[in-house]
Amino acid sequence: MTKQNGVAKSGDVHVMFTAKGGVGKTHISSLIGQYSQSVGKPVSIIDLDQSNPMLARIPELNAEEVSILTEGAFDDAKLDALVRRIGASEEPFLMDFGASTYQFAWKYFNDNAIAETFGEWGKRLVYHAVVTGGPELPYTLASFEEVAGVASTKQVVVWINPIKGPVASQGKSFTEMSVFERNKDKVLAVGLLPIVDRALSGEFERLALLERSMLNLKNIPELDVLSRNRLQRHRDKAFDVIRSVMELVDADA
Repeated sequence: MTKQNGVAKSGDVHVMFTAKGGVGKTHISSLIGQYSQSVGKPVSIIDLDQSNPMLARIPELNAEEVSILTEGAFDDAKLDALVRRIGASEEPFLMDFGASTYQFAWKYFNDNAIAETFGEWGKRLVYHAVVTGGPELPYTLASFEEVAGVASTKQVVVWINPIKGPVASQGKSFTEMSVFERNKDKVLAVGLLPIVDRALSGEFERLALLERSMLNLKNIPELDVLSRNRLQRHRDKAFDVIRSVMELVDADA
C-alpha cells in the first residue's frame, strides 16, 4: 500500500464502533466521507443503521444502505456476504453501524475474527470510537476501552466530540486520563473536533432535512450567506482535523 496524503487507503476498512447513541457518530462518518470526496479519493460508505440510515439519504455521499436483517432478526449470512464483498474489493470502506445494531455487529466481528480475516485479504481494519463530554463521558470512555481491548495492535482512531460539553474529567483531558494511558498502544490517532454551538446545530438539522452535505454549499439555494459561511467555517476546521488524523493513520500502515 502506498501513502495517499491523508486519505483512506485501499487496504483499509474503517468501522464506527460506539455503543452510545447520540454522540455524533453518524455526523463524523459523514464528515469523513465528505473530506475523502473533497480530496478526490472517495471512501465507499456502507450505512448499516437499520432504523435510521441517514447517510444513505444524502446523495452526495453515495452511501449504500445495506440491510442485515431477515424478518426483523439479525442475519449473520448477510454480514458474511458484505464482509466477503469488501474483502474482494480494492476500494477503502467505511462501515457505519447504528447504536441499535452495535451489540450484534460487535459480537459478529469478535466471534468471527473479522479483523484477522481482513488481514488475510490484505486489508487493515481500523476501529473508530467517539468520546463525548457531559453525562455520556463515562459511557463513551467505556466503549473506547472495549474497542481498544480487542485491537491486536494500533488500530483505533478516537474522535473527541465536544457536542455534549468539554471532554474532561477532574481537570484532565482525554489523553491525560488513565483510560487513555492503559490503551495508548492501541491508538492510531486522536482527533479533536470543532465545537458545534446551537446555531450550527440548527444548520445541520436544516441540511439533514434537505438531504444535503457541506460539499457544495453554494449550490444549496435554501441557505443564505450567513448560513453558508457558518457551515463552511466549520467544514474547513473539521477537514483540517480529519486530514491530520488520516495522515497519522497512513503513516502507521
